[in-house]
Amino acid sequence: MRLRLGGPPPEGQAVEGCGGNLPQPAPFGFQETELRKFMEIPGPSAAVEDQLRERIAELEDALSETEARLRELDHRARNDLQLVWSILLMQTRRLPDGPARRALRRAADRVAAVAAALKHFHRPADPGGLDAQALLRELVGEIAGGAGRADVRLQLELDPLRVAPSQAAPLGLIVEELVHNALGHAFPDRAGLVEIGLHQTDGGAVLTVTDDGVGADPATCRAGFGIGLVELLCKQLKGEFVIASGAPSGLRATIRIPGAG
Repeated sequence: MRLRLGGPPPEGQAVEGCGGNLPQPAPFGFQETELRKFMEIPGPSAAVEDQLRERIAELEDALSETEARLRELDHRARNDLQLVWSILLMQTRRLPDGPARRALRRAADRVAAVAAALKHFHRPADPGGLDAQALLRELVGEIAGGAGRADVRLQLELDPLRVAPSQAAPLGLIVEELVHNALGHAFPDRAGLVEIGLHQTDGGAVLTVTDDGVGADPATCRAGFGIGLVELLCKQLKGEFVIASGAPSGLRATIRIPGAG
């Protein structure tokens, strides 16, 4: 008997042993007949492939139709808000200067803030949500343009954060309310600065609106309609709202928003 040592036999060569010539095993332990059966498994038939293509095309058509309907609803909603805003302004112009006129004007401003948030809903899709930085820049720019206070500087420090669509309108309204309050009450006879910050934190974001104006008693501020609205909107965001005296003057409002960013 001849026995070859030092490694496997050359490919295709039988091994001579006590049982005679033994066939060399196929790779990976499969016999040749098993490999042939495995390689002959048919792929998807042409009919199955056609059905898959048809189904994918149907789903793509349904998705396109849904997106078109959402865009149409968004367009109608913005048009309706524009109509409400126009009616409020028309009514404002018919009233003499006084509390009623100012209240209607503020209502129109709040409608405009909601419309600004809605405008971002169907911009290029992003799974992370709406661009809060772009929303607040646009909103604060509109406030500055209509406030008539060139002597008050608005400074933005915004992190590139994303918020859920359900958070966009409350966030916009909060900023609109706090910035308008600062412009209307913090600087009765002088120039000043209003700082708007939005920064990411662990588990959420922090919004701050700070002015260096004449200041006020925070408890008195909470009795007003505007700050009361801010508190309601913070509850809607499941957030926390704090208003305190600034340093060395003015007021500082802080809103902690969970889940943003």
